[in-house]
Amino acid sequence: MWKQTDEVEKMIAAQELAQLTEKADEGLLDLVYFDCAGFNLSAKVVYAWQPRGERITIPVSGGKAQNVLGFLWHRCQRFESFVA
Repeated sequence: MWKQTDEVEKMIAAQELAQLTEKADEGLLDLVYFDCAGFNLSAKVVYAWQPRGERITIPVSGGKAQNVLGFLWHRCQRFESFVA
């Protein structure tokens, strides 16, 4: 379950990131940022805006989901992505 990050957690995370960034700048470690995104052709939203009293339909097309993973090395030294 998602929870809102409080200010203390944000401050601790910022300090830890600053320490890691400093070590990466000194060449002591490789700092890599990661993110992922998923794409799917199946509609998850079953409603849409429509004029009052009018009913519309939304065609749904099936398909396999695509996940994209991205890795970015510190100071943009290198970027790699993978489709799964």
